[in-house]
Amino acid sequence: MLENNDKGDSEKTDIKWETMSFDGDLPETKGGVRGFDIALGEVRTKLGERFSSSELHQGGEEVRAQARIISKEVHVSYQGRAIKENLPPLHYTPDDFVTQAISYTFGLGPIDHLLEDETIEDIAINGPNEVMIYRSEWERTDITFPNKSVLLNILNTALAKAERTVNRIKPIVDAAIEYNRYSVVTQPIANPDPTAVIRIPRHAGIELIDLYKPWRVKKDSPNSQAIANEIKNSPLPDYPDLELTNILSKELTYYLHGAVLAGLSIAVIGPTGVGKTALITALGRCLPIDYRVLIIEDTPEIRLFPDSDVPNNVLTLQTRPPSLEDVPEISQADLVKLALRQRPDALTLSEARGGEVFDLLNALYTGHKNGLTTFHAYGLQEMQSRLAMMISQSERGRHLRMSQIAQIISTAIDIVIVLEKEGNNRRVRAVGEMNGQVNTGSGDPEPRIDLIFEYSGGKSPKLNGPLITSLHAQRFSNAGIPEWIYKAA
Repeated sequence: MLENNDKGDSEKTDIKWETMSFDGDLPETKGGVRGFDIALGEVRTKLGERFSSSELHQGGEEVRAQARIISKEVHVSYQGRAIKENLPPLHYTPDDFVTQAISYTFGLGPIDHLLEDETIEDIAINGPNEVMIYRSEWERTDITFPNKSVLLNILNTALAKAERTVNRIKPIVDAAIEYNRYSVVTQPIANPDPTAVIRIPRHAGIELIDLYKPWRVKKDSPNSQAIANEIKNSPLPDYPDLELTNILSKELTYYLHGAVLAGLSIAVIGPTGVGKTALITALGRCLPIDYRVLIIEDTPEIRLFPDSDVPNNVLTLQTRPPSLEDVPEISQADLVKLALRQRPDALTLSEARGGEVFDLLNALYTGHKNGLTTFHAYGLQEMQSRLAMMISQSERGRHLRMSQIAQIISTAIDIVIVLEKEGNNRRVRAVGEMNGQVNTGSGDPEPRIDLIFEYSGGKSPKLNGPLITSLHAQRFSNAGIPEWIYKAA
């Protein structure tokens, strides 16, 4: 532990640098200590003397630039002292040592480069001897760590940026670091340990066109010019005709963009890893630029303006879990209530998991527009039971009758999009609309859902629609959306 000598009026803070080994270092040791460990410790000592604890945790460009200079100086100094002082050899070129010292001080050591690979969606670390990556399927890498302690220290160095730590007392930690989602588990509840999954969002700046194009343009059809003229006079962009489609079809792309401009509230449902957050991010980027947008998340993922230096009237609110130091929890339900006092034109709840869904639905039920949310449900038929279960977790919602729950769901949510994954393919299975109507048959009351788009499957699969004229045709019309987008052919 090194004492940090902060400059100015800031308090002195102890910096807890964890000792880490580099698995690529050669095995020559002295008393069980590797050359890399000693040299890395010297780099960190010098950094601790020069920068504050918060500056080191943030790892800004100025800190990293100084770290590179210090690492080069330490490499030269160490190599000059190694023989005289009988130190373990350091088998690195100066550039290689600098790279590894920076990686182990500010990053994730041997897996740092995986974060830069844009084809990788998830990284799973299953103890020190196995690292898996997910592209279109899980793949084993040849990356390992020297032992559990080294791996745990690397993970805690990363978690420190989010002011979190994982240990035997608190063996479960979730955190968002530079928009990557970390879920870390260690002993005594995990085997192997420590285990971590790092989810890497690739949807910053994603737009609906990115979920539509795959990417071949068709030749103009006879009515292409007429459609182009109609689109030109509407608030919608021109989406090209394509021979193949991605998650969305051209028709659905126009429909969803029009739905956002019409102020409709949309829920995206499906299993984990199917693209729910990517889709609501793309939908959020369709909102008018002058809207005030409130985004509620457990871990920050949705960035509507990733390249902008100003917020653009977008406020992100993040939950806070309870801590051992008696820091109170801030739940999604707390943030939904807060968001409604922040004058939102659009409200996004990244993922509904519990009682907070009642506050969201209640807000939309009473007139708020442009609600966007996701939750886990397999299909339209399972949607009500899933939402009813979450509503029952709310203090106020658990006293509601099923008829009231069905009415709230049917009125608050205008459109439900069902995503599914089959093999390596993600797609929209169905899109349904609701407009406040409730089916009251022999069973419990449930929202009436009308299908407007549906995936056909079979030998010639196609996403068909619009199958009916939208239940919200008047709102589409009021927003200036052309009729062919929301009316059945």
